[in-house]
Amino acid sequence: MVASHPNDFPDFEGAEEIAVIGRSNVGKSTLLNSLLGFKGHIHRATISPKPGETKNLSFYAISGKTVEDISLTEKLVVVDMPGYGFAYMSEEEAARCSRLVKP
Repeated sequence: MVASHPNDFPDFEGAEEIAVIGRSNVGKSTLLNSLLGFKGHIHRATISPKPGETKNLSFYAISGKTVEDISLTEKLVVVDMPGYGFAYMSEEEAARCSRLVKP
């Protein structure tokens, strides 16, 4: 599930959440792909050599040993967040991303 605005944030009904945040283009999404076992382009965190490609919050539910679509019964949710610092995006888009991280 992807949220592009704070009003889009899902309610996980008490599920534990782990948010991955850091400077732009340091490998956050690559780390998630590796840790969560993403292969190919299905449910894959976006990676790019260009800073600022992650522009929304991406939520990944962990169920047993697989990563699946979000379900309100999940116990652990990992959130891929936009980076901070330099990014190839407009000031307006950067402000929107900042509001996602600090609503």
